[in-house]
Amino acid sequence: MHSVIQPYLQFTFLQKAFSHRRSKNIPCPARFRVMYITLFLAAAPLLHGQSFLNGSFELNDLDCGYNLANGFFNLHVPHVTAVGTKSEIDVMNSTCGYGPAYDGEDFVALFGSAFSDALVLELSAPMEVGRAYVISFAYKDGQNSGQYGGMLRVGMSKTNTFGTAIYESAHAGADWEEAKIEIIAEEPYQYIGVMVMPEASAWVFIDGFHFGCPAINLGNDTAVCNVADLTLNVGTAFDSVQWSNGGIGPFLRPDSPGLYGVTGFYKSCIATDSIVLSELEYNCNCNIYFPNAFSPNGDGINDFFLPYTPCGLESYELLVFNRWGSLAFRSSDPMLGWDGLEGGKNALPGVYIYLARFKYSYSKAAEFSNGDLLLIR
Repeated sequence: MHSVIQPYLQFTFLQKAFSHRRSKNIPCPARFRVMYITLFLAAAPLLHGQSFLNGSFELNDLDCGYNLANGFFNLHVPHVTAVGTKSEIDVMNSTCGYGPAYDGEDFVALFGSAFSDALVLELSAPMEVGRAYVISFAYKDGQNSGQYGGMLRVGMSKTNTFGTAIYESAHAGADWEEAKIEIIAEEPYQYIGVMVMPEASAWVFIDGFHFGCPAINLGNDTAVCNVADLTLNVGTAFDSVQWSNGGIGPFLRPDSPGLYGVTGFYKSCIATDSIVLSELEYNCNCNIYFPNAFSPNGDGINDFFLPYTPCGLESYELLVFNRWGSLAFRSSDPMLGWDGLEGGKNALPGVYIYLARFKYSYSKAAEFSNGDLLLIR
């Protein structure tokens, strides 16, 4: 699907197509940790201070600008230079009628026919010779015809020009697609060029240019029922992986609570991260007790109706009903019990009914308890 323009450059590339999940109709999936932890790998936007200075085109003072000449575009979009022979670049956002951006609010459209639009994006610092990097960006067909559209070519340079071509994309599809190019810098390149391939009526949207090395993100420190139930996995992005407890390879099964660090090596890239794993008290086997009677007479003994549990509750609600089914008391604080008042007055002695909903921090779902309660006076 991709052709290599300069075989002497050492690089590989990956491409993953997906529907644009930032649209209102396709919500992002919820992420949660139940009995395992996954280490998410991504292209890190910063490495030794290096990044695209305007990789998502958010720095501009244009709004739905169409068929912009190179000189006009360059005056209004800093750190991105139009150098194409077509000189009809578009700067758009979600209000322009062509859908939302991939990253942020704004995106750019390139047109190609007999001549081609092209851009050069500036990095904040030159690449380090011999170091591995990942360049990623998103693109899609602007024609919205339901068929695959134009192709893109990417280059690198030490000056503000398109430079040496290193990559050609597949034909753009109807949805945003993410392309990743992994390279080893043979020169101190500081500019990345992108152009639409010259062909009949190719209109391609581009957005979300990021630059860096593969990264590891262990997430926040976490507490679970049993650390031994966790599996740490860094995937296959690295040539080798070392764990702080002496383990090697992409997978690790922790055997006890504590600090776990990991280092991944990919060519000249080195990525590290760490996480503190702890276990919840009582090993996630807690019970809750509701008394069946209380006597709110101010003697300091059983003056309040409230639950007893050795473990902390993540959420809680208690409802107490009188014999006629009216709500006598309600609380969402497990430390705030019923003092026997109803409507500001002493409730009549007798049998009441309680309903409680509660959830421990380690639980997947809420639990319920209900029963009779005797108010004694």
